[in-house]
Amino acid sequence: MRPLSSNLETDWSKCCLCQIDKDKDLKSPPTRYETDRVNDGYVMTARNIPLFHAIHQMPIKLDPNRLDQGGGIEETPRKNNAKYHQSCRLSFSNSKLERARKRCATNISDDDNSVPTKRTRSSLEDKVCFLCDSYTMGISTLAGHAR
Repeated sequence: MRPLSSNLETDWSKCCLCQIDKDKDLKSPPTRYETDRVNDGYVMTARNIPLFHAIHQMPIKLDPNRLDQGGGIEETPRKNNAKYHQSCRLSFSNSKLERARKRCATNISDDDNSVPTKRTRSSLEDKVCFLCDSYTMGISTLAGHAR
C-alpha cells in the first residue's frame, strides 16, 4: 500500500484519486453522460476537485493536474475508464465541499477579528479595575476600591 510517486502519471488500474492499492473493490462512476450529464459520476468529481484545490482543503493527497492529460479533469478519467474507491469519491462530495468552504470562511473571519485576551487579576494588577474599568494604582481588594 504505497502511493504513486510525485510524478504526474496515473496508474488507471488503481484508484484514480488516491493511487493506493486497498482491499476494497474499485468502482466505476455511474455514467449517464448521453442523457443526464448532471448525475454523471465523472462530472461531480471533475467539478469538485478543482474547487477543493482552490481553497486549499484537499481531503486526500492529490495533484489535480495528474487527472488532466489535456482533455480536462472530466474527459481524461472518462477516456481511461477510471475507477475509484467509494470512500475516496465521497471525500469530494458536494456536502464535504460545503463543509470545507465553511471551515475556510470561518478561519478567514477568525483571522480578521482579534480575539480579546482573558482578563485575570494578576494580569490587571496596577492597570485597570475589571469591575469599573478605572485605573487601580495597586488596589487589589474591594475594600480599597472607592466608587
